[in-house]
Parts: sequence; C-alpha cells; structure tokens
Amino acid sequence: MSALSNLSIKLRLTILSAFALTLLIILSIVSVNALSNAAKSLKTVYHDRLIPTGQLGRIELAVQTIQVELLLSAQHNPSHPLRSSHQHPLDQHLDEVDGAVSLIKNDWRAYLATELTAEEKQLSDTVDAQLGRMLTQGVMPALTALRQADFAAANQILLTTLRPEANTLTGTLEQLLELQSAIAEQEYFDNGVLMGAMVKAGVELAFEAMVNVGIKPESAYY
Repeated sequence: MSALSNLSIKLRLTILSAFALTLLIILSIVSVNALSNAAKSLKTVYHDRLIPTGQLGRIELAVQTIQVELLLSAQHNPSHPLRSSHQHPLDQHLDEVDGAVSLIKNDWRAYLATELTAEEKQLSDTVDAQLGRMLTQGVMPALTALRQADFAAANQILLTTLRPEANTLTGTLEQLLELQSAIAEQEYFDNGVLMGAMVKAGVELAFEAMVNVGIKPESAYY
C-alpha cells in the first residue's frame, strides 16, 4: 500500500496537485533552459558558419569578376577585333576590378576574424597565400599594364599568371566552403539532439518521481 493511501482523499488531491504543479514548473525551467542553450548555439552557428559561408561565396564571385573585367579591358586594344563593341572608357572595367579587390580584402579580413577550427585554419592559411599571389603577381601588374595601355603585357599576365592562380584559389575556396557547410550541418544537428535529450530527461525524471509517490504509471504518463 502506498503512502498516499493512509491520507484522506482531499489531502491526497491537494498533495498530488501541489506535486503536479511543482513538476510543471521544473519541466518548464528545463525546457526553457534547453531552448535558451539551443538558441545560443544556433546563434553561434549563424555567426561562425552561415555568415562566413556568404563571405567566401562573395570572394569566389569577386575572383570571377576580376578575370572577366580584365579580359574585357584587354578588348580595348585598338587592334582587337572586338574593340568597336566597347563604346565606353577603359576605366569602367578597371574600376570594377578595384571594387572587386576591395570586396575580397574586406570579406577575407572579416572571415579570418570568425571562430575557425584547426582544419579551417589550415585551409585558410593556404587561401591567404594563394590570394596574395593572385593579387600581387596577377591582378596588380595587369592593372598597371592596362593603365599604361600595354595590352600585350596585360594579356601575357592574364594568361600565364592570373588565370592559373585564380583557378587554384577558386579550388581551395570551394574546399573551404564545403568544410564550412559540413561543420554548420553537424553543429546544427548536435544542438537539436542536445535540446531533445534535455527535455526527454526532464520528462522521464518527472514520470519517475510521480510513480514513486504513489501515482499509477498510466496516470503519470498522461
């Protein structure tokens, strides 16, 4: 016979009601804490994974923009067969290149300021070196040659230096993007599992406590 059977019905109902209210409060606190922790973790995923993914995507697009604009700039050569299709100043293309370079530098600086794993840091170091070579050995010399109307030198730089350096950089950026995506997916999954486990533990604890004080399991379940 349970401890509750020796008490009056009114007193038993009062005790059970108070107990149920206490459990409800406990479960509410557990659930709120679980949701709060999950929200904080997801916020971290957003700031350290999703935002950096956008930054890397913009950098990759800017690298393509630089190549396109420099190739269009080369068509301003008076002897180029497509020269007549460019009824605008050469600076229009060069300004686009300058803007893309500025975007790359700003986004890359912002990316490096985020929380990086060891694997991300290793890939980031590789990107940093490749990006530096592309800009200093490819983009900047090409811009200088074009501003001096040395189209032959510019074409040589575009074909022999900029294109291979840009292709190498793009490949590494793709690896970094894939890594970012994989880490974000895993962290999102881990946070969801943790929140579910905390709520489940709270419910199981409440069920066990109710059974221990004399509540039938089928009643405690509901």
